[in-house]
Parts: sequence; structure tokens; C-alpha cells
Amino acid sequence: MNASNLEIPEYLHKDIIALITYLEKQAPKNANRSKVAPADLARMEATAGFSMPPAFREFWLKGGAAYWEDEQLTVLSYCYTDYSSADNTLYRMLATSLLFSGRKSEFLEQEIRLLYACWIVGMIKEGDKRTFFVSDALGKMHIIHIDKPFAQQDDEALRTALASILEQREALADFMATVKLPDEDEDFPSGRDEDQTDEEEEEDEEDPAKQAFLEKHRLEELTYEEVLERMGLEQLFDYWDGKSGVSIMSLDNYEDEPSYFEDYSRIYFCDGDLDVDSLDVDGLYIDLLVVKGNLTVRDSVAGWGGDGIAYYVTGNTTIDKLQVDELQKTLGKESVRYLAYAWADDHEMLNKLSRRKIDAPVFLSWFYDLHCFEFAPDTLITALYEYDDLSAYKTTNAFLPWHDFASAFRTDLYYPVEKEHHDNLNLNIGGIYAALKKGESIFKEGVTKEGILLVNEGQRLLAAEDVQGAWACFKKAMEVAPGYYLAYSEGGKLLFKEKAYRQAMEVFAKGIPFKPEKLAYENTCAEQAALCAVRIGEYNQAIEWCLDVLETNNEAYFAMRVIGEAAILTQHLDDAKDYLKKSLGISSIFSNNWLLGLVYHLQGDQQKAEQCYQQAARHSGRAKPYSEHTDMGYIYGTPVTLDWV
Repeated sequence: MNASNLEIPEYLHKDIIALITYLEKQAPKNANRSKVAPADLARMEATAGFSMPPAFREFWLKGGAAYWEDEQLTVLSYCYTDYSSADNTLYRMLATSLLFSGRKSEFLEQEIRLLYACWIVGMIKEGDKRTFFVSDALGKMHIIHIDKPFAQQDDEALRTALASILEQREALADFMATVKLPDEDEDFPSGRDEDQTDEEEEEDEEDPAKQAFLEKHRLEELTYEEVLERMGLEQLFDYWDGKSGVSIMSLDNYEDEPSYFEDYSRIYFCDGDLDVDSLDVDGLYIDLLVVKGNLTVRDSVAGWGGDGIAYYVTGNTTIDKLQVDELQKTLGKESVRYLAYAWADDHEMLNKLSRRKIDAPVFLSWFYDLHCFEFAPDTLITALYEYDDLSAYKTTNAFLPWHDFASAFRTDLYYPVEKEHHDNLNLNIGGIYAALKKGESIFKEGVTKEGILLVNEGQRLLAAEDVQGAWACFKKAMEVAPGYYLAYSEGGKLLFKEKAYRQAMEVFAKGIPFKPEKLAYENTCAEQAALCAVRIGEYNQAIEWCLDVLETNNEAYFAMRVIGEAAILTQHLDDAKDYLKKSLGISSIFSNNWLLGLVYHLQGDQQKAEQCYQQAARHSGRAKPYSEHTDMGYIYGTPVTLDWV
């Protein structure tokens, strides 16, 4: 069946997974799928250097790499399989296509690192037109349209087509710095030689590095049944017992443990201790590793959903870097030398694992419930998931929830965060691991773990209404971690709430130089210092701080609101009106509505004043009419000086 005979809804051209699903249903004879094992996907992600988008990961693992074709239309979503491992960076595809058309591009060479940070996950080809679905290293999807044959492409056309990716250059800068480019004289990979014989293929499978590794470490490849017999067990894991209350779709697709390991059957057994530098060996793919003894790996081990490695260890397990997952069982003690992390496929739900002890210097969690874990006392925890759920988690460990990591970690160890509500944990996991392994601090200069603990304790005491105890913690944090932004922002907010505006302003002002560089929305110290300055009559200083904020963030509506109030109090009503209107255009809150209404009231426009007042009253019951108050003193009260600060 030709595509011309199908009525394809236009919206499907923007959703390649939905398009493939539609085409496979309408014309199944034109469709082809190739099985993708977790290890295949892991190899591709290791090559790319980043995780593929969750929707595509699920699509590939559930149904395989997809290819649909008729005389007019080709649609594919490619992933590594056990027989195909083509490099799918955007640079390689574009450069190869141009090369085959007898053309080269200076633009591609100039942007080679950026284009290596982008991976093609799908393509639609209609005649000479191509639409590429591209994921960048931060997980942002781009749809790239190439409307002319490559023989007719020039650099300007390519630059236009790739505009959305070029806009991400700054955000991807840290990842681009890690890109390892091929040698200049290296040919583009051509895949498997079509003339290669079956005998040569069999020889390839017997990779000498793999065989040497297996022999050196006495690893045997066994069936699942043989492993159970060697171990004297009826099963290895408890997941399919259903007692943990944990449900993982990829595992629930299997009725029981034997059926799972019937599909994931590359099982290796070590009768004794296994001590290796790495499990990443050419030609060796492990679905399950069973060690009758201790396991030591001086490298990374990903979960079964990553590199496809499940493990069962009767002794102790020691791993340098571990992606925590189900199907990882240690009967003795499990330790991680540098970094452990639990990472969800997407942010659609809060994931759970069976109860697990975590003994690692640093633990990262993205959309995994921290209540699943029992942490060693010295573990630093960084986590992000639904804010209310995360706020309910209590711990005595050093804890950096939501975007607090940006106040503590070195700027090369995380990626930019644009908005406060963005729920990506934009961490450079590889960079954090490398720093820890080299014995480097992952903290910014002037930040210490002790300072983080003190701020955490101050927040707990403040929630318990022990204001002076909380202040003592924040003050001590400023001393032991003078570069820790949150010590100043939290301490300043405490003093502000107590109406100690001058003292709060001084604390906020000290924190301004330590604002997280890549946390675009964060201006608490500067904006609150300015608000304090307004409260004590230092209007020029307030305006100066707010203008500094607006230089780097033209959507900082609260800075505009503070300038508006300062302008009212200095009798510059037109300026006040302009800033307050801009503020309202970005975010409507109680104070910018009330202040704009005050401007109209002072200028004699009572109708507009009343409209603004009513809007302010809808935001807050604190709103008072302008006939009673013509400044916000009734909200903020009289400034005080605290003798215990």
C-alpha cells in the first residue's frame, strides 16, 4: 500500500512515534521491526554520551527499532541492535549525505561539536524532502526540515534549518567540551561489509578481548537453570513475588523470573570473588552477572534498564559508580566508592524500588522516591521530583532538593536551568563521577558539606518555629561555607520575616556575588535586598540592585515591581507605572496590582485604580483600599533591629 493511498493526519508529521504506530496499523506489510535489547540501547547511549528521550527508549525497548517504507514514503526510528551500530550523530548524517552528493560544508565543520551533541532518533523521507527528529544532549527535541536534495544545499540553508539547535549552543557548552572528535583522516563508518562471510561473522563474535576476559576471571556463560542449580536456589530475585508493592512496566511484561531470563539470557557466573577494572569489554554483553563471592568493579555499572546488567552477589559488592535499579541483589554489604544514582525514564510518575541501603559519598535521584532508600550518614543526597512529595521527605543527611544543587556544585557539573518549575535534574553525571574519582571537590569554591548540613538544620528549626536556633545555623553556615548562596538567602529571609529589614538587607547583599551562574531565574538575594532597601528608605540602592537583575533577566517581574514601588516613593509616578505594567505583563501578583492601582489613585484615575485594587484583592485578603493606605507600610510594618543577630 502506497502512502498516497493513506490519509495521514497532518499532526502525525510532528510525532514520529505516533506516525509509525499509525502506519504499522494501516499497512503492516510495509513495516519492519528489529529487536532492541537494553544492552543495545545502553551501547548507543554510551556512544552518544547521553540518555535518549524517554518516549523513544520505551518505544524501542517495547517494540524495537522501526522501519516503514513504500514507493513514496520512508519512516524510521533507529536504535542500535545486536547487528547494527551506526553512528547517528547529526554531524555524521549531514556530512555523509553532503559527501555522497559531492559537497562539503564549512558550517558543519565550524559547528561539529554542537552537532555531535545531537542524535537523530527518527526520520521521515518523502521524495527529496527529509524531516529529522533530533535529541540534543539535554533531552530537548528538535524537528529539522531539509526540503531540497543535499546536492543543492548550501551553508545558509543548513544554518536556517538548524536554527533551533544553534540556539542551544550555550546550554550545551559543557557537554560539547567533553565531545571526543574522530581523527581528521578517519573515514565515516560504513557498517558491516556486505561481502563478509558467515565464517568471518562467527570469528567476529569470538572477540579475543572477550575471551581473554572470561578466561582471566573464570567467568562461565550458563543458562538460567544452570545458575539456579549451581547456587542451590529456586529463584534469584524477589521482584515477581509481588510483596514489595513495586511495579515496573518493563518487568511486569514478564510473568515470572524464568520468562524474563529466557529473553535476557546472556548470563555469566563466577564461582569465587570477581575483581575487575571494568565490565565494559569489547564483544561482552551481560544481562545477568552471578557472583558466588565478592564483586568489585572499579568502573561504572548501570542498571538492567541501562547497560542491561542485573547482578546477584553472595558476598560484598563494591562499585565505583552505580545506577541503582531492581534486579541488583547483594547478600553482604553493597558499597559505592564515588557515585550512586537512580534515574527515571521520564517525569510522568514518581518511581519506586524495593527497599535499598545506599552507602555512597553522593547519591542523585530523578523521579525516584527517596523513601525507598536507607542512606549511610555521610551520603550527600541530591534529588528532584514533584515538589510537594520532595518537601515531605525528611533526612539528617546533607540534602540538596530541587535546584539547590546549583548553589552548591561547581558550574561545570550542571547544565543551565531556565525556569523555577522546570523539573529536569540538569546534572553532568559523568563530570561529577570523574571529579570524585580524581579526588576533586564537586562543590563551588567556598561551599562545604558542613555548610549544607547547617542550612538543612536551620530550615528544620525554622519549620519548628525555633527562629533563633535557625538563625544560629544560617549564621554558622555563612562562616564555614562563605560561598554558599543558600546560607545568605535563607538567613536573609528569616530576618526579613522578623521585619529586621536593614539586617536582612546586609545578609542578602553578601549573598549576591554567589548567585548560581546557570540558574537563570534565581535572584532572591538581589531582589530581596532591594525590597529591604525600599523598606528602610534607601531607594537608589534598591533600584541599582534591581537594574542589575534586569540586565541578565529581562523577565524578572519582581525586580520590576520593586523599582515600581521605589519610583512611587520618590514621586516618579510615570516610571513606576511603566515598570509595574511590565511586571504585570509577566506575572500578576498581589503587590504589583496594588501598587499599580496606587499609581492610578495618586494620578486621579479612580476607575483604573479600583480595577487594580480588585485584582489585588483577588490575589490576597491583605489588600486595603487607597482611602486608608497610600504605601505598603501596612503590609511590611515598622522596621526593627534584632539584638540576637
